[in-house]
Amino acid sequence: MPTFETFNTCLLKVLKSYQKMGSGHVEDVKLLSSLVRKMQRILTEWSVYFVGHTTIKLKDDGRNIISFGTKELFNADQELKNALYYLMFNYSWSLCLDENVESAFIVDEAHDVIQTSHTAKMVAQFVRRSRKYKNLMFLITQEPQDFAVDAVIMHTRAMFNNSAYKIVMKLNKAAAEGFEKLESVNENEMYWVKHIFSQGDALLLIGDQRRIPIHVNATQNELWEMGAMFTGK
Repeated sequence: MPTFETFNTCLLKVLKSYQKMGSGHVEDVKLLSSLVRKMQRILTEWSVYFVGHTTIKLKDDGRNIISFGTKELFNADQELKNALYYLMFNYSWSLCLDENVESAFIVDEAHDVIQTSHTAKMVAQFVRRSRKYKNLMFLITQEPQDFAVDAVIMHTRAMFNNSAYKIVMKLNKAAAEGFEKLESVNENEMYWVKHIFSQGDALLLIGDQRRIPIHVNATQNELWEMGAMFTGK
């Protein structure tokens, strides 16, 4: 399978061939030279991400769980983030958006993924397409106000509008104000979310109409796994 090194080798060959053709191809040489320069960062600084073959191996039978850790991207250049998110989403689309396969696509800390219009658009597209296949999509965030900034709100509203279920737990003032820009809620519901709810309390939104206050009881094992208890007894 070809890699970016393969592409760069081919690119250099094409560049040399145009250089030999003389002055009639000056513009072509300029464009190809510019592309060669842009490739250098991919082949050096970012080579760990872009040069080589995938290490993911899927089982032909049984369940598969694939997890992408994005912690290292927090301080990365936005260009690199956009490229890697594009690769992750495209690969996930190829697995999840299949009419014959039941799947779930989960984005934790989703506020980190939708920081730009580019990445927010990718998530919104996935949400729209997910509904047409045997796929469950979960967007999980503690920072709904990040979904309400002007640069991304067109796409994040589409995410909310295309979600069949939404679960809202206790929010601080800033988070609650952001949520109000994305979802129509009445004064009583916002009062519960900001002032009344405690651990386990939530507002379940079903479609556009039904709003149900709920309480989630975690099992002893779940509490232990979350670190809320010192022992699992």
